Amino acid sequence: MLDLRPLKASPEQFLAVQRVLEDAPDYSLRISGRPPGPRAVDAMVTALPPGMTYEDKFVYGIYLEGQMIGCVDLICGFPQARTAMLGLLLFAESFQGRGFGMQAYQKIEAIVRSWPGVDTIRIGILATNANVLPFWQKIGFVDTHERSFQGGYEVLIYEKKLPLLC
Repeated sequence: MLDLRPLKASPEQFLAVQRVLEDAPDYSLRISGRPPGPRAVDAMVTALPPGMTYEDKFVYGIYLEGQMIGCVDLICGFPQARTAMLGLLLFAESFQGRGFGMQAYQKIEAIVRSWPGVDTIRIGILATNANVLPFWQKIGFVDTHERSFQGGYEVLIYEKKLPLLC
């Protein structure tokens, strides 16, 4: 069973995230055209959208039997107060395609549902990483038809409205 754990600023946890990023080189190649660098974790844990603070940012390790196999980056209240931005859901390549993404997403959605007033999850998918679209569409994300550009890459914006729980 998967476990999502909030990361603390410990060197051991950052090293584990760096290993996940390095163990997913295809993702890095699709989004930047190069393999992850030795400090890829620094960019992931420090990146903030405009107007947001580290109080709004939540980074999780995804663990299976005590081993970190993936990571999650969430921002609460971006780009609007009622929205959570899922900046990254990534697994080491040897754990991709095994159903862990769905399990992790269910846990992410539970976390977001616990945030008062948040009723939407938003994701930005680089057009060069469009192979992941079927996964996101399958779990209910829809194209907003908004586009932005990040580092010269087109970003496709998708959202999922969270249904009310009874």
